[in-house]
Amino acid sequence: MPPAGTIRVGAAKWLQDLNISNGTTPTASTHGVEIPHARKNEYSIFQARKSNAASFDIYGYDGEAWSIVETFALTRSANESSPMVSLGGFTRVASVRTDTNVQAGGHTNTFFGFIE
Repeated sequence: MPPAGTIRVGAAKWLQDLNISNGTTPTASTHGVEIPHARKNEYSIFQARKSNAASFDIYGYDGEAWSIVETFALTRSANESSPMVSLGGFTRVASVRTDTNVQAGGHTNTFFGFIE
């Protein structure tokens, strides 16, 4: 185990969030993406591939219920990423776009990157 405060850097594992439509809160235990067990307490990255400003709620699933973990307001028109410190208490993570540009049934390509 590395010393406290050490950030390990290795190849990221990227998973695409395919199950949640824009504006729709996750409800099933299969929504979002599964957090790889060995990477639960590592840094992770949320990435949105988009062409305008967007807001997202990030949900975590603890094995019984979904809850909002973090909210991102991404203001640029290009693709954006933002770090997340730890998702250790959750088995799955999902993104929901919440801004006024959400189209019913539409989907924004979002990804979660898990370090090392």
